[in-house]
Amino acid sequence: MKHPGPRRASAQAAQAGPLLAPGMATNPPRLFAALRRARVALRIARRSTARSPGRSALIVTLVALPVAGMAAITLIIPSTVATTAERLAVTLGHTQAQIQLSMPGSGIQQDPFFLMSSASTGEETEPVELRALFPADTRMIPVFDTSVTAKTRSGVAVLDAVEGETWDPSLAGHYDVTAGQTPQNTNEVMASAAMLDRLGLSLGDEAELLAPEEKTVTVVGALDDRTQPSSRQTLFGFPGTFGGDTGAENNPEAKTYLPDTIVDWAQVQKLNEHGIVALSRDVFENPPPAGTYPAVSEGSALGTWLLVAGLIVGFGLLEVMLLAGAAFAVGARAQERSLATVASVGSNRSTIFSIIAANGIVLGALGGIVGVGIGIGAGSAFMLLTDDGSATMYFGYHLWWPAMIGVAIFAIIVGWGGAVVPAIRASKLDVIAALRGARRPSIPSKRRPVIGIIAVLVGISLTLLGGILNIVLAEQGFLEARDLLYWALFAMLLVGPIVAQLGLLLCSGLVLRLLARLLSKRGVAARLASRDAARNTGRSVPALAVIMTTVFAAVFAMTMMTSTETTNRANYDYSTMPGQVRLTLTYPDQETRLVTTFAEPDAFVAAARASVDVDTVRTLKGVADPRGPKSRDAQLSDTESAQLLPTLALPPANRCSAISAWDGPLTTQAARKAMKEMEADWRCQHPFVTSGISSNGSRDHIMVGDNADLALILDSEPTQAAKDALANGGAVSLYPEYLTDDKVTISWWTAASWEDSFYGTSRFGEGMGEAEKSVSINAVVNEAAHPINFGIFISEQTAQTLGLDYADSIVLASTTALPTDDQTDALNAAIDTLIQQPGRYWAEVERGPTTASNALSWGLLALCALIAVGAAAVAIGLARFDGRRDHATLAAIGSSPRVQRGFGFWQAVMIAGTGAVLGTAIGLIPPIALTLPGSGTSFAAPWLLIVTIAILLPLAIACGSWLFPGRKAAVYRAVIE
Repeated sequence: MKHPGPRRASAQAAQAGPLLAPGMATNPPRLFAALRRARVALRIARRSTARSPGRSALIVTLVALPVAGMAAITLIIPSTVATTAERLAVTLGHTQAQIQLSMPGSGIQQDPFFLMSSASTGEETEPVELRALFPADTRMIPVFDTSVTAKTRSGVAVLDAVEGETWDPSLAGHYDVTAGQTPQNTNEVMASAAMLDRLGLSLGDEAELLAPEEKTVTVVGALDDRTQPSSRQTLFGFPGTFGGDTGAENNPEAKTYLPDTIVDWAQVQKLNEHGIVALSRDVFENPPPAGTYPAVSEGSALGTWLLVAGLIVGFGLLEVMLLAGAAFAVGARAQERSLATVASVGSNRSTIFSIIAANGIVLGALGGIVGVGIGIGAGSAFMLLTDDGSATMYFGYHLWWPAMIGVAIFAIIVGWGGAVVPAIRASKLDVIAALRGARRPSIPSKRRPVIGIIAVLVGISLTLLGGILNIVLAEQGFLEARDLLYWALFAMLLVGPIVAQLGLLLCSGLVLRLLARLLSKRGVAARLASRDAARNTGRSVPALAVIMTTVFAAVFAMTMMTSTETTNRANYDYSTMPGQVRLTLTYPDQETRLVTTFAEPDAFVAAARASVDVDTVRTLKGVADPRGPKSRDAQLSDTESAQLLPTLALPPANRCSAISAWDGPLTTQAARKAMKEMEADWRCQHPFVTSGISSNGSRDHIMVGDNADLALILDSEPTQAAKDALANGGAVSLYPEYLTDDKVTISWWTAASWEDSFYGTSRFGEGMGEAEKSVSINAVVNEAAHPINFGIFISEQTAQTLGLDYADSIVLASTTALPTDDQTDALNAAIDTLIQQPGRYWAEVERGPTTASNALSWGLLALCALIAVGAAAVAIGLARFDGRRDHATLAAIGSSPRVQRGFGFWQAVMIAGTGAVLGTAIGLIPPIALTLPGSGTSFAAPWLLIVTIAILLPLAIACGSWLFPGRKAAVYRAVIE
């Protein structure tokens, strides 16, 4: 039978009529069509992923890294938050409640879940003993912290101790017995593992306690306080073992545990009426209704932390989406001919969109799976490495799989989000131009830079205005309650930098074009690279944005850490210059209860040389400051009352008037006002000056000696003016407050006047009337690098001329290395032996303020460098992939390898350099706003680190790009033809 032709067959089909119901053949259900389109798109995406393994691996890595961070955080953060059972185990062990005297004799209200009083009711009650509020047979375990002086493996030290039956089985979980036996009496103790190492003892050995009670105890076991790090050095004993009170439950410092007595919420409220707070297992398990008690405000701080953490994660995901979007855009351009072919056979725009978006879904899913796996492993390793042995650091291993699945799903969304913009652009492609292989250059937007500049100005203004309002509102006390006003101010300081960065991103295309004009005269490589970066903003701006936001965060964090540390250092009360050891020759004699002076300072000098790494050590002389009465019962004889005692006088015009506000009770606003006045007054900057004379005579203000003694005190060579003053009978003052008209004044008052001042005024040395005698001498100022506890310095001849009695006062040593604990223990032991007062002497080692910002800043720099290098590598790699035809053209016309290397160098300079400089500039704005005058924090930028991150880091990236130019460009015949 002859087969009909196509036209005849078509006519026959038309005569026969439709085989399906009307509309079903031409309009299939939309759901089925969408599923078919998605299936096709996913199949193409899977094949595209396998066909371009390099680009696919890059995008998977970009998605996996932040997802790994989120997965690690999702594991670590919940592990630091205790469940109710975990918190009760660590806090109460197996006991029923923990109670403590908070405000004896005053009614209070407390949060049921925190062992602290929230507010006083204002009702006064009769103080009662704790046991009187419970049945007579109630079992109680009082526990309180104390200290003890003991011999260590290398000398003598003051050590932490805990009195109370902490080894009781009911406290297991809070205190765990790890080895040995438990004490049976006050002559037996337990120790933490770190304490055994410090003492140099093993279980069964004897420890020699020196103070407050001299005795020998046997270490019978090892005990672990689960709330403390394993490095904590602690001794444990019965009440009274270390000289404490055996009736410790009535001590406000003691926490008393009830092993068997259940305390419900009603009983807790009754205890509150007597000023007692309680933490009860029953209340945790049966909590009172919310709103019926004053809750401790933790939500605001937690909310702030979560908001900041959310913004950090958001910024990270935005950076990933930008870079992934650039990679998808390059991939879409590489697939233009294939996509145009698909479009030419009838596929609509939604199909083209689905194909590109499906790439994001496939690669996002792979990145999510890989990222979650890496994150769980990294989080587990982080917890293992950072665990300090305290159960309160990580309460448990809280791996919640639903959250991890959510993170993986979020990775798919991130991958899809990164592909959306390239997919939209790809769906609008010119099919004819794409099939022909022609690319239309993008036309720069004229409105975008204008909007960007406005956004930058608005963001900077918001940030600075937030800083000003922060100071003004804080002074008025409006920020104490974290209400709407507080959060509005917080939003200004947070949103301002974000708006400014978005504005810079909008301007970045214009910035790149301007730089391209400037670099066009720097040679062929610079001209080609700069024009390529400026023309292809789709892949250069995302990398620039990542580097800019990363540098912004690093500069902001480093500057705030440095500013805070600089402020803390400025407010730190130094005793001597850092690294120096001060040995006072006076000490309280245990037998006579009188202050005694050791008569052989050379023995102290020898002890210092033998114990620590001494550079210079000298015995310094001083004029003893007046002291308070030996006791309230001591009476001065007529001769003693009339004795004239000298002191360094502070001129009335140079006294800090604002400090008197602290003599009485202050409201918060009054305290803030007084602090502001003190910050602005030059006379109130040095605590050694403003605190005046110490009633215990611990700090002499008038020192006597020669130039070498002064050099040791200053830890530097005195100025020539200071040397001349000492030689000519003058004084050298370490503080300008002591001078008026270039003179210092030494005044004498009677001992009776000093005694009256001790009992009759709030400050020792005030209210004594006119001095019996005063002498003024010429003086110059030679300030030390840090404010230290010395007033003025005079020569021995000047002291004799003025009739001042002076004597050996302290032994001061500068060291070549900061003394270790073992060296300090050895020095204490040596001094104890000399003065025959075991456990009663402690050497003063000036270690200076804690400094951590430097190491953290370099760590931030390393992290920033890692991210910047990664972003630049992505951008340069995409540029090389996207510009293969251009490179092939250059190779075809005889371009030298130097041009190829220079191209990578200048491209890195354009992208990394611009991002780093813009990020640095905007990163300094928030610290400036937060450290304005009156904020209480001084602005201090780590300029070395900033220069490194803004200039040296981009140069290093550029040099790396020059050293590794990539594969040699192939010369294609199609290009030549």
